[in-house]
Amino acid sequence: MKRILSGLMALAAATAPLTAQASSSEALISFHGADNGSWERRAAVQDLLRDHYGFDQVRVLVDATAAEVPKEVRRFLEKPARPGDQRFVWVSGLKGEAGKTVCPGPAAAPMRPSASTLVLAPDCYKPVIRFPQGARHYRLSAPAPGAAAARVGRIDARDPGLVALITLPVGDDRYVAGADSLIFDSLKAGGKAGIVDPTYLLRALRAGFRWNGTAYTPTLDLFYGGAHEAVGPFGFRSDQTGAALLERVRPVKRKAGRKAGRLRVHDSPDPHTAAALTVRKPGPVRVLRADRSGAMRYVAIGDNLFGWVRRHDLHL
Repeated sequence: MKRILSGLMALAAATAPLTAQASSSEALISFHGADNGSWERRAAVQDLLRDHYGFDQVRVLVDATAAEVPKEVRRFLEKPARPGDQRFVWVSGLKGEAGKTVCPGPAAAPMRPSASTLVLAPDCYKPVIRFPQGARHYRLSAPAPGAAAARVGRIDARDPGLVALITLPVGDDRYVAGADSLIFDSLKAGGKAGIVDPTYLLRALRAGFRWNGTAYTPTLDLFYGGAHEAVGPFGFRSDQTGAALLERVRPVKRKAGRKAGRLRVHDSPDPHTAAALTVRKPGPVRVLRADRSGAMRYVAIGDNLFGWVRRHDLHL
């Protein structure tokens, strides 16, 4: 009888469903070649992500060289994931200065995130991060993540619920450190909600990056599967608007009246190669900064449109 009972117990244990492993949220941070305050910011970011956003692990690349950063990012993004896992990558640093770069090489193979992922990194990461079919690129206009039904293309069932990339400046330490500070302040401001919102961070960079002399244009590439509960701590906040960020991040010193007629808004400060759209409705625009040449201005038109316009098209 004992043998029969033991055999039944062993069979039950072998056929019982495995206990589901809990999902995790992890972050990888690299402030390579940033300002002297980067050490303090690393510790502050670790505490913020753990205490206010519930990340289980926050790893900071302290000893990695610039060339090693892309390799670490690849390993982090592609390591096996469990359902519900979330990953956050924040890479800032140098590009093309004395051979230093945090960018992947020109022959780098695509990186395919295995979990819901938000990446903050230089524009050079965009060509190598593989997005699911139907991802959208936001450069001039504001993203509308709620319109998930408007996605096009087939979606692989293995795709994570969210993959997003927000571009950061590279090169001059002032620009790198300035963007880092804007992101950190935005994360602090949103800590109570516990949601890292990619659209909110994009608006903060657009409205708050006021350093003249750079061609930096914040952009967002976003795939969103439409399931809020599947992408925490990543999600979308409904309590912040573009107007609120324009007023709150840094006071706008002046508005610029626009010339009568159409206004061409470009997605980069090079009007000869940049894609553009035409705004026909008259009204004022907010001038945020100037490019290196001084011929172009980065402006906000209303709450949802950001781009470059020719200086001579504005009354300054």
